[in-house]
Amino acid sequence: MIKFIDQVSSKILYETPIDQLHQVNLVLPSNRSINLIKQSLIRKINGSCILPEMTTIKEFVVSLSKLNIISNLDSLLILMKVLEKLDKEDQFNTNIYDLKQLLNDINSIDNYVVSKKEFFHDLLSFGNIENWDFDVNKNLKEKNYFSRLRLIENIYNEFNYTLIKNSQGTYSSICDQIACSEKKIFSKIGKTYFIGLNALSVKEEIIINFICENNIGSKVLVDTQEFFVQNHDHEAGHFYRKQSNKFYNNPNRDLFEKKKKINTYEVDYLQNQIYVIDQILKNDNENIAIVNMNEQFSPSIFNGLSKNHEINFSSGFPLEHFESYKIFKFFCDSILTHNSKFNFNYDWISELISFKLISKENQLSYQKKLETITEFELSMEKLKLFFPALGQLIEAYYSFKKSKKEQNTNKLELLLNEIQKYVVNNAFENDVISIILKELNLLNIKTAKFQVDLTLKEKLFILNDQLSKKRISVIGNPASRVQLIGLLETRMLDSETIIFTNFNEEFIPGKKMQETNIPKELKRKYKLPSNYEKDALYAYYFYRAIHYPKNIHLIYLSSKSSGIKSNEPSRYLYQIKSEIGSEKNVSFSMYQSTQKDMPLLDHPKKNDKDILKLLNWMKSGISTSAINTYLNCSLDFYFKYVLDVRENQKPNEFLKSNEWGTAIHNTLEQLFLTHKQIDHVSIKKMKSELSDCLQVEFNKLFPDYRYLKGKNKINYYQAEQYILNYLEKEISNLNFSGYYQILDTEKELSISKKIHLAGEFIECCFKGKIDRIDSTAKGIRLIDYKTGYVTKSDLSISNMDSIKSKHKALQLLFYCMLFLGNHDNHDEVYANIIALSNTNSPILELNYKRNSQFNNTHIQDFFDVVQLILQEIKDPNVKLFHNDASKFCSFC
Repeated sequence: MIKFIDQVSSKILYETPIDQLHQVNLVLPSNRSINLIKQSLIRKINGSCILPEMTTIKEFVVSLSKLNIISNLDSLLILMKVLEKLDKEDQFNTNIYDLKQLLNDINSIDNYVVSKKEFFHDLLSFGNIENWDFDVNKNLKEKNYFSRLRLIENIYNEFNYTLIKNSQGTYSSICDQIACSEKKIFSKIGKTYFIGLNALSVKEEIIINFICENNIGSKVLVDTQEFFVQNHDHEAGHFYRKQSNKFYNNPNRDLFEKKKKINTYEVDYLQNQIYVIDQILKNDNENIAIVNMNEQFSPSIFNGLSKNHEINFSSGFPLEHFESYKIFKFFCDSILTHNSKFNFNYDWISELISFKLISKENQLSYQKKLETITEFELSMEKLKLFFPALGQLIEAYYSFKKSKKEQNTNKLELLLNEIQKYVVNNAFENDVISIILKELNLLNIKTAKFQVDLTLKEKLFILNDQLSKKRISVIGNPASRVQLIGLLETRMLDSETIIFTNFNEEFIPGKKMQETNIPKELKRKYKLPSNYEKDALYAYYFYRAIHYPKNIHLIYLSSKSSGIKSNEPSRYLYQIKSEIGSEKNVSFSMYQSTQKDMPLLDHPKKNDKDILKLLNWMKSGISTSAINTYLNCSLDFYFKYVLDVRENQKPNEFLKSNEWGTAIHNTLEQLFLTHKQIDHVSIKKMKSELSDCLQVEFNKLFPDYRYLKGKNKINYYQAEQYILNYLEKEISNLNFSGYYQILDTEKELSISKKIHLAGEFIECCFKGKIDRIDSTAKGIRLIDYKTGYVTKSDLSISNMDSIKSKHKALQLLFYCMLFLGNHDNHDEVYANIIALSNTNSPILELNYKRNSQFNNTHIQDFFDVVQLILQEIKDPNVKLFHNDASKFCSFC
């Protein structure tokens, strides 16, 4: 089987004498295909000659017109100006997405509609359908849709009039203008080969037809196979069957002439694809094309493979791959999404210093400073005090944020100049900022030229849309054995081995076409492209790419989820198995990759170092929260107390439950600490002092007063009502049990005990903090405040072993053990939880076999259970695993 590019060069040389070769025109899809045909011709020609004139289809068509082609940016701005003139009721939005949709409709009309008069008559008829409905309560969207239809003809005419007036055109309007020209303009073009062009528009087909009819020897050469063309249901042959041009070459019949080995690979992770490709490259010495279907993943493939292989990556890195662009985008998004306040919230600051280019060698010190911030929002002055080195950057952003409309472009340039200071020593990153500045300057020039008044939002959206097309080139060797390309670049490229990555439905055939203003019925009538044509185009590209290769590798991500997040393999994977799997020269193999980019910690075992850490933990102080963490999930305990992994504490816009609970605890501590004897009089005083005391305690925790904003204010009010409700209930309890004395609040206690663990005695320390200790007529009472919901059953235990599942009961028994261990003069104690959210009965009593008094005998029974738990924690043979029933694991 011969490569398509070599078939073409052989045909050209067979039909054209060498001395006439320079008179021939070659029209190809892209610059890459021009280089390929040039190399093929040179290899076949013995001696010297002048090669044919070679150009892309776009350049060729534009060369036939007297109109100057304009850029997409020019098109968008001209269209905005047209809408400003004609769309007085703002039926069309001027955001970048709707503008591109409308521009696409205009281009489709130019590309495909032959009789525009008839088309617009039909379009107007659709627009007038609204008048058939006598329902005055029409949906607003429906009204807007019909109004837009009635405007499209005027917009189209005004848009094209503006272009023609300035001797300009879009590529589509230039095609339309040439297709409507007299045939005599095509007669002097000369012999022309149209090579590798598929899915031509109606106007392009008309132009090519005219040229072939009027220039002897002109023809269209495409790489298509009879296998797909003869099957009238096959998408890959759709465009060949659709054309009626007699100048097309016949389909080839050599698809199964040589053996094809098709391998499919299912991988669990995105990065696993790199591992699979690397293994293929190591075992395959042929020329290889890696076709990546997910453009964003191409830089990762290149970086992952270039260490071991020479790879030509002609597409280059998109700007979004570089951190300097991400910083710029971060500031732009902040402007567009944040409110009009000029403060900086904690999350924004945290994200800013997370950029390596910003923090550089100061990352650790910046992080430590960040951890000292207790306010959720900071003013610019306060932020500069925390991070003085970032002062100029913060000022530039602040100035941009508060700038007026006429100043925002200059302020954005100043911000970009400040960002550039951080990347000046990095050539690639510096180039990115230079490109952004250049595109911003171009946008400013164009908006002034067309007198378009853009809002900041519109300007940033258009700017980012322009930047999304830019690339940073990577120096590579076009002759490298391995080529990393996108699907479009396969149109004229054939290699012995081809590897498709991200071969999933999301990317091939990919998402549906952009929405359109033109009704589907009219699209069908005038044969405007639909989702079927889009799928057929992808089908042609894929099947054409596998015509020549003998080794075909399809790598796809497995589908681990369902619904909208599912990642199904491409339908083409199943199609080729069904269509060509039975051919004698085709073999299929399926593989699953077990390589993982991040090994999971699965049932870790405790080593000697871990045991030593656990012993130190037992000696330094065992808390009830640590024991409950272990009982809740042993793996979570391992992360916290052995690996010493800690949660990143940060202020949040909305109060977290533990912060809210701390403020309530502190308020109750202050109220009861002030009044040592609790009776009716002191409770009434507490009620009067509550509001001020609560505010003081919340101010201490939240100096930025965020507890008084939004839904935080509801939580603040709820806290006051919880405490007030408890105090009301306490008045009723005083009537029943009499007054009591406050002995201590927030009392820290600890005891030491020798425990026999695994053949040795270990001195263990037990410690805890009791919220309140009362002296009542009934005896000593230990109090623990809870803001979460607690029930009586949580504190009722029938046997000591049940405390393993009743964590609140375990906590109170732990406190009883600490108190009795420090007070030999007390033989008994009882314990309560004040469950503030239980508004009907907030005071709940711990009881064991219906007895609420606890003595040293009970405590010894409790301690025996604790000793067994500690024995299990220390035992190296007891595996650590995640408890699936646990709802509060921090890390696993």
